[in-house]
Amino acid sequence: MRNRALMLCLSAVAALLWLGLVAFMHRQPPNSVNQAVFLAIWGAAVSCTVIPISFALNSRLAPASGKAQELARAIRQGLLLGALAMTLVALRFLRLLNIPTAVLLTLVVIMVEILAYLRSR
Repeated sequence: MRNRALMLCLSAVAALLWLGLVAFMHRQPPNSVNQAVFLAIWGAAVSCTVIPISFALNSRLAPASGKAQELARAIRQGLLLGALAMTLVALRFLRLLNIPTAVLLTLVVIMVEILAYLRSR
């Protein structure tokens, strides 16, 4: 029950972060400081959105490995996707993002997740 309450809280925080991101984008001019704040809110919003989804999918589809490991895996996956989203948007802000770079970074994140999963097995 505690994990379910945590996932509901994270979902509420994610909704607030997305609303805050929309409000921030409409009220602030795009300078370098505001872009850094945008990236922080963006990464937190993506992480808080992915963690409950990942927890639900892992508890349904992955083999039973214990509630603590399922929660740790969901948090790790959420943080990895949040970091990937922040990195891709930051590269886009710098005009350095292209398709091969995005694919390579995504594959690196997938590889890190696979290695972490294999290590915990």
